[in-house]
Amino acid sequence: MNIYKIEWQRFAILLLPVAWRKPLLKALWVYALNPLSGLHDTFMRFRTEKIKRLHYSCQVCKLRTLLNDTFDPISRKIEVFDEGSNPQYIIICMREVSPVILQPYITINRRGIYQKNGCDFWITTPIKIKSDYDRLSSLVNTYKLPSKKWFVEYI
Repeated sequence: MNIYKIEWQRFAILLLPVAWRKPLLKALWVYALNPLSGLHDTFMRFRTEKIKRLHYSCQVCKLRTLLNDTFDPISRKIEVFDEGSNPQYIIICMREVSPVILQPYITINRRGIYQKNGCDFWITTPIKIKSDYDRLSSLVNTYKLPSKKWFVEYI
């Protein structure tokens, strides 16, 4: 049961006194409540959008779901990778003597992890989404943490 679901025609008729429930007065009263019905529809769309927006978060799995739902609902080829999820990266401590360095690399020191390219996560998308970069950017910036840097890689 949804408390926001209202049958406006039935509600309009129930508001009329029994003596006034004639076809002409019913029609007039239903017509008078039409703007309220439109306002309610706008509220319901707003509510649905906000509930959907609250469902997503800055987690990688939620961000990937959001981007796939928005831009690629059929093939779902958009992926989001953290700095630690790519196996080609190698962690090198500063105290190690002459380590073998494969590019790109991550350096760990007392202040934290720093990548060579300076991003915290990246998004791989199909090339067809390149035209929607502004929309993609606004969605990612809305849901990511403020201190995180990211970039898009087109495949």
